Amino acid sequence: MVNLNAVVVDTNVILRLLLADIKDQYEKAKALFRQVEMGKKKIFISVLVVNELIWIMENYYEKTRGEYLEQVMSLLALKNVKLFDADKKLVVEALRSMLKYNLDFTDLYIWKTGMDIVSFDKQLNKLI
Repeated sequence: MVNLNAVVVDTNVILRLLLADIKDQYEKAKALFRQVEMGKKKIFISVLVVNELIWIMENYYEKTRGEYLEQVMSLLALKNVKLFDADKKLVVEALRSMLKYNLDFTDLYIWKTGMDIVSFDKQLNKLI
């Protein structure tokens, strides 16, 4: 049975909300997140969506991290927003670290796991 009060959200929904560039899609995304804020709907997001969102914001829309990361972290902080395939706390810590380090989300996420890392990335190796 499908639970219409819980949905998985794709990258493009979050993009439309953050960019407000396509009016009708922005309005639908805003209405969805309003329902989430009011506790009427639960949203599930994949860590892959977060990663894709970051790539698109920086490489396609040429946004700086300071222009969008706070908004992404605010969305993830909502009580009824869940990550279904990753630790939400680690994702937010990695996003915060992106403001401090010139490393990509994937590297910072695996660094935040606290596990031993083997990498050929010189900048990541400076952290570990």
